[in-house]
Amino acid sequence: MHTALPHSSLWRLLPQALRSLLQRTPPAAAACGLGLDALPQGLGHLPVGTPVALAWQNRAPDLQWAQALLQDMLQHGPVVLLAENEAAADPLLLHPALALACTQGRLTVWLMAADITQRRAGMQAVLEELEQAGLSPRHALLVLASPRAHLGHSVAQVQQWGLQMGRWCRTRTRPVVFAFNAWDSVEQVLGPLRSLAAVFEHVALMGSQAQHPLLLVERWNGSQGPLYEVRLGLTQDAATQRLAFDGSQMHGQLARLVEAPDQYTVIATRAALAGQRAAPADWQVVDTLADVQLAAQDAIAATVLLHSGPSGQQEELLRLVHRLRSQHGRALKIVVHETQDKLRANLEQALLHLGANTVVYREVGFARLQRLLHELHDQTFARAIAPDFESARADFMPDAQRGYLPMLAFCDSVEAMLTRTHSAGLPHSFLRLTMQTHVAHLDAIQASLALRDGDVLSADQNALYVFMFACAETDVDPALARLFSIAPSELFAAQTLYTSVDGMRTALRALREAARLGVPDYSRYRSERASQPLQAAASLPATSQPKAVGAAPGIQPVPDTPDRPAIAGAAPTPTVQARPLARRVSETEGTPHAA
Repeated sequence: MHTALPHSSLWRLLPQALRSLLQRTPPAAAACGLGLDALPQGLGHLPVGTPVALAWQNRAPDLQWAQALLQDMLQHGPVVLLAENEAAADPLLLHPALALACTQGRLTVWLMAADITQRRAGMQAVLEELEQAGLSPRHALLVLASPRAHLGHSVAQVQQWGLQMGRWCRTRTRPVVFAFNAWDSVEQVLGPLRSLAAVFEHVALMGSQAQHPLLLVERWNGSQGPLYEVRLGLTQDAATQRLAFDGSQMHGQLARLVEAPDQYTVIATRAALAGQRAAPADWQVVDTLADVQLAAQDAIAATVLLHSGPSGQQEELLRLVHRLRSQHGRALKIVVHETQDKLRANLEQALLHLGANTVVYREVGFARLQRLLHELHDQTFARAIAPDFESARADFMPDAQRGYLPMLAFCDSVEAMLTRTHSAGLPHSFLRLTMQTHVAHLDAIQASLALRDGDVLSADQNALYVFMFACAETDVDPALARLFSIAPSELFAAQTLYTSVDGMRTALRALREAARLGVPDYSRYRSERASQPLQAAASLPATSQPKAVGAAPGIQPVPDTPDRPAIAGAAPTPTVQARPLARRVSETEGTPHAA
């Protein structure tokens, strides 16, 4: 079934006048289909007189497209299929209609010799031998090849290839199509094809989003004018079993949505309506998050409005957002509306990375919410989505620990959270809180109200160390006030704040060394005093308060001293003195960093 081209070039040069005449011969009108149905803007047919570049991978939609393309080409005459090897050609011939065409002689399959593209003559040798082997003007040509092996191994070879191919194709009256197999990503063939813009006026690639096929039109000189960077959604037609345009169209590198059949459809949960008596008449309202997936099962570019709900239901919300984005692609708009508890910063970021276009805060009124939804109609989701939900979610989640931890356990927990969330770019805050001289460590620890996972603290002889997960520098003061049942200024004389990962890790290294030398473990003291009332520092006589604190409304920063935590002595009691942890503020960044 496969015929190999001869290894020696048999080309006989035509007289120059005859070749010039052939080059001026106008090609026949385009007729062959592209193998994809219902494409808009004149994209559905193959041109002649100029080469066409297509690219695909070895997936089911790619094979389906290749087989349909061959069938369309065969409807208007015989076709020669030129492949690098049998592995590239054989999958196409599994289609019964193509196997029959091969048997009938309407489809001829040739294999290129292994060294044919390495010859000095370049592509000219291939073209010459094709004609000598039987390629006639009535044949269409489909070439299956990898881009590097076929286009060349250098810029000069690529340019030479383009000139030779452009001259030859101008003499053809049937389509000439180069289908490049991109094993990793179809975008990898765009580099050489962009350098051949003068040769390839028609370049299209088969991509995918959310497991749905997508035609990426890099450029195409269509009947209605040139098109650039157009993305067309595809679906399988139930009647013909061929890929067809699904009505969704995006333009530009950032994929701005142009049109889709459900572009203005809104599917909303009832709780997301924020207490409105009735939804707009054209909205589809469902009762629960579980109902959303069923309502959106055929959605292409609709807007899905979800409610965040109480903290206990946010796991279900995260899973739904990831599932919707994974199944419906970038054109679907997913909006999360805060309706009850305020979302933690890490949960908001998790929603945005798992597939939500935006999060609308609960302070936003319903009229403003409607305007925001309208502004999303032509937008698409730009981030890459991790296929595995659990691994993607883990990048934004704290350890399931809160409150006081012994020093080494504290260091391990903080280090683990810093490492796990590094790629997500979450802001964290790490503080050293220097104790007031009249406040016992245990009293300060007992006053802590760590109500969120990831907010952990520990202590050495002179200070408390607090790590607040996903807490930005601007939120430190209110977060610290919520963390203790007593005003922080009553418990602590000064604070040092670390917001950079490097600064936090420098502090952790010093704390590990302190733990090695010996620091108090307040775990057993806490259990012994769990039932005893806390002696508030505010109840102490005014004369016992340090004067410096009495003049300040809050915690005062420590002086500008070297940025390292206390190194404790070997004594295990809280009375051992240690060197203070201080900070130095960067003039350019305005945030503390390790000295």
